[in-house]
Amino acid sequence: MKRYNKIVEKEIIRIQPYHLLGVILHSLVIYISFKIPQIIGNILNLLMEETINQEQIIEQAYWLIFYCVIVYIPRTLYRTLYFTTSRKSDTYLRKEVIKNLQKVKPEYFEKENKGVFLAYLTKELLSIHKVLGDFWYWITKMCITPIMGIILIWNQLNKELALYLIPAFPLTAIALYCYYKKLKKEVEKSRKTYVELSKNIEQNTDGFLLVKSYNRQNEQIEKFKQINNKMYESDYQIGVAKNKISSVINWLWAYCYVAGFGIGIIFMLNGNVTVGEIITFIGYIGQILGDFISAIQQIFQKMPYYSQSINRFNYFLDLEECPNNGEDLEKIDKIQINHLSYWYNDEQRPVLEDISMTIRKGEKIGIIGEVGSGKTTLMNILAGFYEIPNDMVYINDKDINSYRRNSVFQKYNYAIQSNIILDDTIKANVDIKDNLNDSRFEQIIQNAELKEDIEKFEDKENTFVGERGIKLSGGQKQRISIARNLGQLRDVNIFDDTLSALDSKTEKKIMDRLIDQVSDNTLIVISNKISSVKKLDKIYILLDGKIQDSGTHAELLEKNEFYRELDYLERKEETDEIYSKEKC
Repeated sequence: MKRYNKIVEKEIIRIQPYHLLGVILHSLVIYISFKIPQIIGNILNLLMEETINQEQIIEQAYWLIFYCVIVYIPRTLYRTLYFTTSRKSDTYLRKEVIKNLQKVKPEYFEKENKGVFLAYLTKELLSIHKVLGDFWYWITKMCITPIMGIILIWNQLNKELALYLIPAFPLTAIALYCYYKKLKKEVEKSRKTYVELSKNIEQNTDGFLLVKSYNRQNEQIEKFKQINNKMYESDYQIGVAKNKISSVINWLWAYCYVAGFGIGIIFMLNGNVTVGEIITFIGYIGQILGDFISAIQQIFQKMPYYSQSINRFNYFLDLEECPNNGEDLEKIDKIQINHLSYWYNDEQRPVLEDISMTIRKGEKIGIIGEVGSGKTTLMNILAGFYEIPNDMVYINDKDINSYRRNSVFQKYNYAIQSNIILDDTIKANVDIKDNLNDSRFEQIIQNAELKEDIEKFEDKENTFVGERGIKLSGGQKQRISIARNLGQLRDVNIFDDTLSALDSKTEKKIMDRLIDQVSDNTLIVISNKISSVKKLDKIYILLDGKIQDSGTHAELLEKNEFYRELDYLERKEETDEIYSKEKC
């Protein structure tokens, strides 16, 4: 039995009364629809009598007009109850998915492939309203119409005609179910291939320049061709299954009409039924077959997609959320790390090992180290992004796990290493909360050394930067990230390698302004370069996940060989750069 997420289950239970009322009104419409061939048959019988009763014919005509007009009222109501209600549920559930994605653990987005993620969101969630609304519409047509039609034939026309029809429907349903299982299997294969195709396209668009740089175009084309062929084969097999379903349906049409009409003629010649009743019988068959076949075809062909949609809602709504219980964190006066070690799930050795440090309010801290030494992981832990055991990180002398996680997030201003740039204007990327007035915005872009760059664009700060900031240089992206975070300063402000693409002169200006702007709040700067951290109060050297040393710039120059060598190489590189410019 399919398991539903509690949110999905609750919503299905909530809208069930609307759908059940829709079933009642839909059944009324089906009954009225059966009255029309009955009236036509009555009129035909009256016309074939020796003495034509004009008043009775006119009366039957009035009833025909009445039923044709009145049927639109319950029809409109049941469609509203089925489809409008379901689309509202669809909107609500998708909103819940997005809301839930805001609560899930940040590491989920690091582990989940973006191509898979987008395939789930853009394709497989969109069928939910069909599960909630179309299902009841088609199940009513599939079940109520044949049952009601056979009962009317039994009571009003001829019991033998009714008995002749009964076996056709369960036999057809069984045959279609067998093909449905084949279809479901092929749809699942198609889904996996679609996800693979989506991943391939996402990787090629994201890594376009890398593919071009290493001349991998032909290899990527061949890879795409293989996946595309798999997609074609999968779609072909789905088409084969659907054609077999259509063949079974054609058989049902032929059986009911050809044999039914033949038996009806025999009954009429024997005097068991009238011509009008034969016309009524054929009208009933047409309606029964039309509703049953269209319904069972829709249900069996689309049920695999419905199942996927429910699975995806369950998947997104069951994602593990960040723990959000505990007390609110009002402010951060002190951060204390006690012998912290951290492993990623698939790692044998720890990313961080036996880390201990204390950061007090207002301190300006630098963390320097080689690429992959664990600097960003440490910051993600401090900001509450990663879960850790108790008694390793304390804020204000209380375990970080004792605070409500959202309240921890709100105290950190984190300029992350990847420089996330929205496909929007420069201003929208800087003023992420849309709460900066013009003078404050001007001050921020000046402090981030972004003013001159903006002036070069025709539309100034209203320039659209393109997807992932494609119109911007690496340095411009970093300065937008810096400006964005300067506009949202908080208790602890982390800048993770946000100066690496800047020249030394611009870097120095920004660092001076950054220290000044952060003021009495805490500043943590992560970098691979000494020039970014040498003016800070204390610098930690992090190598291979361990703190090798700590102190001021002067202290580390005196006592740490790694730090001295790195400083020498940086100063030499800066000198060479100046000499090169002078020579030019």
